[in-house]
Order: sequence, then structure tokens, then C-alpha cells
Amino acid sequence: AGVGYATSVVAARLLGPAGFENYAVAVASLALLSTIAEAGTGKYALRVVPAYMVRSRWGLVLGYWRFSIRCCTVVSFCAALIVVVWEGITAGSFLAHPLGVGVLFLPAIAFCGVAIDFVMANRAALVGASIARLVVPATTLLLLLVTAAQLTVYGASWALVCYGLGSVVGSVFAAIALRRIVPSEVNNSDPQLRWQWVGQCLAFGGHAFLATWMFRIGILVMELLPVPETEVAYFAAAMETACLILLVSKSTDKLFQPEMAVVIGEEDLNYGMRLRSKRLLTVGASCLAFMLVILLFGDRVLALYGPSFTSGYAALCFAATGTSLATLFSLSPDYLKFIGRTTFVLVITISAALALALLTAVLGYQFGATGAGAAFCVVMVGMMMTFMTTASRDFYRLGEPKGS
Repeated sequence: AGVGYATSVVAARLLGPAGFENYAVAVASLALLSTIAEAGTGKYALRVVPAYMVRSRWGLVLGYWRFSIRCCTVVSFCAALIVVVWEGITAGSFLAHPLGVGVLFLPAIAFCGVAIDFVMANRAALVGASIARLVVPATTLLLLLVTAAQLTVYGASWALVCYGLGSVVGSVFAAIALRRIVPSEVNNSDPQLRWQWVGQCLAFGGHAFLATWMFRIGILVMELLPVPETEVAYFAAAMETACLILLVSKSTDKLFQPEMAVVIGEEDLNYGMRLRSKRLLTVGASCLAFMLVILLFGDRVLALYGPSFTSGYAALCFAATGTSLATLFSLSPDYLKFIGRTTFVLVITISAALALALLTAVLGYQFGATGAGAAFCVVMVGMMMTFMTTASRDFYRLGEPKGS
């Protein structure tokens, strides 16, 4: 968490509020594009690969891996090409804006995400989390510091190059990890394909896009509003800080998701209850400690970005409340998808995503960064409570006799 946050702080210090605004908007756009480029293959791998491994369906594991790489390659290059052409038409050159530079790394960013998900699907959660949360941001941070020391003129485009190269290095580490942890039976098998993967990946990818939208769209909406660019920068810093707690859910979720797939497959309510209690205790304590730090020292934390960034303290408190609740109940929508209620999850998430964009436009225009933070908090609390209550009802039915 420290390495990832330091990367954001250093970028803000090097670029200033105006430059950091451009950097934050480009990173938010790349985050949305990368979820499209991954085509849901990595997210669905966490559901299907553990089941194949338990049943020794090695051919399906290899077939799904090849299917994922092909989908990721085609979709990421198409998405990058569309952005390059659009930037060329609107700006005269795709290199005119930081996003045009960053999108050149979109295939690497997408492959990195998919490969890390496959590492975690093979129950190597610590390895995958280390690559995602240490190797990638540490590489970006190091490159930011080195390039800033070498260049006399430093802008958001150079920072995006560093960001993209971090994913390139992460891709290499993830590929090496996969070669070492995947059983030899997988590579020695004949690959098998299933057409139903397409529909499932689209559903999982759609939810991943919407989940990313929830944490990034506020920045993009604020960029479009007639508000001072400093308000966009303050809100971006507040969201970056508030999202630190999400690292807890992102790391632990990919540890628990394969186990959750086993619980559902075996209908083992007792094992599921033990996993649930263990997770709520550890994650709940982390969320409580995080909120105390934000409430007591949030303004000092924001000051790391620069003295003027303390103006985003109220936005930070609102945003941290939303991200803490999202962290605590983050497995609820995953559980619902795993039991086949993907449509319900998508409908609720789409509704929340649209409501967030609208509410951010209204409150962000009136109250700047504080209004955008309040909009995020209200929508996130409503969405996560809906998922939590629905998932709880279905979860306890695992212990009921068949036909009851």
C-alpha cells in the first residue's frame, strides 16, 4: 500500500495540481479501458479455473488460458487503435495528450491483469498480490524518480510512460510465476474450448468494468464540469487516498474467491461460515483502523500531495466511508455471480453507476470535490448494502436440505 500510494504522491509532487489532474484523468481512463481489454477473462478465471483444477480437467485449464490470451490481445489492440484514431482526429496527434501516450501500453496493462488473475486462480494469492501491489507500483515509482532526475521538462505524458512500463515489468513477472506454479499436467494436455466461456466472460467483464467505473467515473465527470481544475486534482487525491483500503479487499478477495467456489460446489455451509467469520474479523478491523486514521489525520495525509490538497479533506472523509463499506462487503457481489445471479448484480451495478454519474454532476458542480465525494459515498453505501443483504439470504440456504 505504501509503495502504491507513494507513486501517486510523487507524481503529484512532480507535476503539480494542474499536471496531476491530467495524469489522474489519463490513469482513470486507462483503468476503464483495461477492464474492457481484459474482456472479463481474468475475473472469470477465478471462478472456473479452481473448479477445473480440483477435477483434474487439465485440458480445460490450458484451453481457457489460450482463449483468454487471444481475447485479451484482440480486444486490447482494437481498443488502443480506437483511442489512437480518436486522439488523432480531435487533437491532431495521439501524442498530444497523456492518454494517447498511455494507451500505447494498453495491451501490456491488460495482459498483466489477466496473468495476475491466473496466478491467483492457481491459489498462489501471495505471489499474485506481490506482483500487483509491489512489483508494478515499485517499478513505476522508480521510473518516475529516475526520469524526473534526468529530464529538464517533465509532464504528465512522461509519467504515463512510467505507469505503462510498470505493467510491462509486471507482465514479465506474472508470466514467469505462471510457468513455475502451473502443474505440468496442464502443459502436457490437449487444450479444450467451451463456447459458454464467451458469455460468462462478457458478464464478469461487464461487472468488472462497472466496478472500476464506480471508483473512476467521478474524476472523469469532474473533468467535464465547469469547475476549477484544482477541484478535480483535490478529488483525485482524495479518491486515491480513500481507495488505499481497497487493497485489503483486492488481495484477500482473490485469496477467498477460489475457496468460495469450492464452498459453493460442495455446498459446505460450515466451511463457508468459518471463512466468512475469519474474513469479516480481519477485514473489519482493517476498515475501522483506516477510518480512524482518515478522520484524525486525513488532512495531514493529503498534505503529502502538496499544501493546497488539504482542501480535499471533506471529500476524503466521504470517499473513505464508501470505500470502507465496499471493502467490508466486497465478496457479496462475487458470491452472487458465482451462484448464477449475474444479471441481478449487473442490473444493480448499472443502476448505481448511472446514479453516481448523475449525482456527481449535480453535487460536484455545486460543491466541487466535497460534493463529488458525498455522491460517491451515498451511491456506494446503497449498492453494497443491497448486495450484502441479498447474498446473506442465499448463503444460509446452502445448509438447507435439497428441495426445502
